[in-house]
Amino acid sequence: MEHQSEKILYQPNRLGFHYFQDADHYGQKHIKQWLPILKEMKIGWLVLYSPLTHAIPEDFIRPLAEAGIKLVVDFKQTLKNDPDWQTFEVLLSAYRKWGVTHALLDRNANLRETWGSTRWGNPELIKVYADQFIQFARCSLDNAVHPVLGPLVPGGDYWDSAFMKTLLSKISESASPLLRNNLTLSSYSWTFGRSLDWGAGGPIVWPASKAYQKPDEEHQNQQGFRAYEWVDTAARAVFNRSLPIILLETGIPLSIQDFADSIHESDDQQNIVALAQGRNVYDQENPRHLLSPLPSYIKSVNFFVFSSADPNYKSYCWFTEDGQRLSPAQAYYVREGLIDREIEVQDPQTLSAQDVTHEFLYNRYFLISQDLLLSTPEILDSLHPLMEREKPMLGFSPDEACQAAAITYITNNDDPDPELLQILRSKGSLVNVINPQEISNWIREKYNENA
Repeated sequence: MEHQSEKILYQPNRLGFHYFQDADHYGQKHIKQWLPILKEMKIGWLVLYSPLTHAIPEDFIRPLAEAGIKLVVDFKQTLKNDPDWQTFEVLLSAYRKWGVTHALLDRNANLRETWGSTRWGNPELIKVYADQFIQFARCSLDNAVHPVLGPLVPGGDYWDSAFMKTLLSKISESASPLLRNNLTLSSYSWTFGRSLDWGAGGPIVWPASKAYQKPDEEHQNQQGFRAYEWVDTAARAVFNRSLPIILLETGIPLSIQDFADSIHESDDQQNIVALAQGRNVYDQENPRHLLSPLPSYIKSVNFFVFSSADPNYKSYCWFTEDGQRLSPAQAYYVREGLIDREIEVQDPQTLSAQDVTHEFLYNRYFLISQDLLLSTPEILDSLHPLMEREKPMLGFSPDEACQAAAITYITNNDDPDPELLQILRSKGSLVNVINPQEISNWIREKYNENA
């Protein structure tokens, strides 16, 4: 198996972390302590817990975003109560202005304890959950933030594969084109103490796998690091294509609620790091066999946990609270050749302009496909009301379009080139596709909704 022969159009930095699991480490002393380390390690993503009572401080978020780190705010909304949408509107509006790119509402919707006994008994449970996510997605997209569908527990009280396929079907039925083009999925990447190739290939490779069946070598399932492949199978069954997936709680055998029974496998963590970096990795149990590479739809691999004040998480921390490297970080530094380099602590207010990579030059860019070149005058006429009000950029260059926070791709093609769409989304831009005949109606609906 030659991994390097796999065609990769765009190779982003997929290495990420869950930050502290509390709201007590968002001060100026914390950003001064951790930002140089994150930059030294070339971390591309960070999952930040966001309380619902107040926002993470702007002067903590901005330096991270300005260093080119993509930020996922994790609200951890309980499903036992209805969300306060006004609160989310306020928080998401602020977060996007400060540099947040993705938002995660909740998780574990296939567990009874997540809902409580009363709500769990609702026969329309999945539809209720789909409707709630769609409302969150609309709120996120209105504020130019990518909505992330929460992860399900592999297995779970409601078998996750069945739950996910039904859930995506119901979302698809009601989703707007904007949501369909900007939906991001998530998946836990717990190892369950198994080989990193357990369940690789998904249900196509393991058709004999059944719900609630005790897995074995002949009946491998999604209860392993490759759970994302089973999520992808559900996505392709509904949307006819892969959707971006963010991996969460990477590097642990089981849920963080089950740490007492977990066994720490540091070798697995370092092998997953190598996979996230696109390197060839040999299976420890079969040294002649290369582990399957991570597909391009995996956007980030977020390890649990960067650091923590909770003693229950101690064996999974990469750093102590005062910034000392623990064994996972030490192994990473050795392999990356960072062990002898000194980290210069910077005041986040003095970051150089070359570090500011997240800022978009434009708010919106209308990208006109080359086959519509002769129709440009008519398109401009249709866009005139919006051009007057928003003064967006307009052109034919995908590279230039990628410098905009929101991209509207105008094309006659009902099935746009997926590689082009991947390029347009590569820097975190929101992308929607529209037929030139639909422009007038789209503008009318846009302004009616915002009136």
